[in-house]
Amino acid sequence: CRLLPRPRGMRHRLWLWIHHTDLLRSSNSGKLLAITCPDARLAVAGCPETEAALMSLLAERRPTTCIVFPAENSRSTAEYAAFLRESSESTGAGASACDGLLLPVLDIIVIDGTWATVKSIVRRVPSELNFVRVNLSCQPSMFSSRTQGSLRESKGFTSTLEACAALLDELGESPTVSAALRDSFKLNDDTVMVAKRGLEKQAYGSWLPNAVSVVERGGYVDA
Repeated sequence: CRLLPRPRGMRHRLWLWIHHTDLLRSSNSGKLLAITCPDARLAVAGCPETEAALMSLLAERRPTTCIVFPAENSRSTAEYAAFLRESSESTGAGASACDGLLLPVLDIIVIDGTWATVKSIVRRVPSELNFVRVNLSCQPSMFSSRTQGSLRESKGFTSTLEACAALLDELGESPTVSAALRDSFKLNDDTVMVAKRGLEKQAYGSWLPNAVSVVERGGYVDA
């Protein structure tokens, strides 16, 4: 959609691995990652022709490949950054500056689906790869078109897009990237609410007359 904001490039490489049943779900936030970030790669679980490049990446088992998912063995962003610095020092590999942290360019794999469907995707990830969780400080989700539930929010569970935006902030990615993602989320959330309940039910005013559109705030490329 031409109304969605486009950030001016990302430092890290973003992959979206989405369950096929969520691809056409109107309230799904994960697909907005691929739409908002033009360089993001999309893989649909169970569709081999879309997964080939991702499977090759996973098979390489690089330390710079991380999976955004709150698994039991997941690391915090700070713990993952420390692990990468140690790996770089032990191998003598070079690294680039990123918000004061010496981090290489990462391949960030974002797993997307319902909590029930993503389990089948997680089982396909090599056990030695790095799962990374983000610090959401138990902030409530931005969703108005559906709820995550108070128990899930208390445990730090949130939408795929919100988790990815928080991770990119923690990694020192340009703030215009996470801002674009969150604005895409708001526009999509309002669109779902307008379709379901009418203009007056939208939470962020994307479709209200004379409202400041997310694409009019600057910092984005409208592709």
